Amino acid sequence: MNSRKDNMVLCVAVALIATAAWTAAQAAEDKVAWMMQTNALEKTVSVSAGLPNVLVLGDSISIGYTPFLRKRLAGVANVVRPKTNCAATQFYLRKRGGMRDWVGTNRWNVIVVNCGIWDFCYMKGDPLKTDHYWRPNEEEAKLPPLERGTAIRARGFHVRTPIPEYAENLKTILSYLKSTGATVFFALTTPCPSYQHDDRCGLARAYNEVAAYVCKGLSVPTIDLYAVGERNYRHQPDRCHYDDVGNDALAECICTEIKRALEGAGASARSR
Repeated sequence: MNSRKDNMVLCVAVALIATAAWTAAQAAEDKVAWMMQTNALEKTVSVSAGLPNVLVLGDSISIGYTPFLRKRLAGVANVVRPKTNCAATQFYLRKRGGMRDWVGTNRWNVIVVNCGIWDFCYMKGDPLKTDHYWRPNEEEAKLPPLERGTAIRARGFHVRTPIPEYAENLKTILSYLKSTGATVFFALTTPCPSYQHDDRCGLARAYNEVAAYVCKGLSVPTIDLYAVGERNYRHQPDRCHYDDVGNDALAECICTEIKRALEGAGASARSR
């Protein structure tokens, strides 16, 4: 009789263990499906069901540092980004293929966003086009920065996003991202020495000042990647993008802020 009872207990225990294992596996599978529910996100990234979720939105600078951020947050948070260059502020505001698709229906704990370099580039025509950028001709290449800027504009090129429009776009972007319930950080634009050959040489600072002002009004903390970029000029082989050392330095700065936010959220949850 006892042997039969023991067998029944053993069978129940095995069944419970199997059920728990299946439930955990199903939860992990559901997490992956929910995380990757939109074609707008990277598909090659593995995610863990029990970790917080971080979304990175930004231009090619963010594409460069995201793998390093992912390594630094391994076991701490899932780090995902769109499988595209998020580019200028106008790209965020598209009805299709913009920030609403990038965010999807996912529950993000932290969103790190940046836009700027694409906004103060010289171009012609539709701001959503990517094939009408200024390239210097021989005569312009010989001119000093201020004169070169005048010559560029004489050819019909203009800064893609004037500062007033940039400020309004940024308000819309940050307000929407905050409405998701995530902790939102704005990463200040990194310096772009390649722009110092014309009159855009001070625009990174100017646009960062505007962004900082907008962020303050919306209570969005900023991450000073500009300062990190300045300390890593020697790691900008093309005077815009960073090598592995530079990208890891940017990732370290962002990682610190994300960990602080996640720890603060955890402490807040524990106190309730």
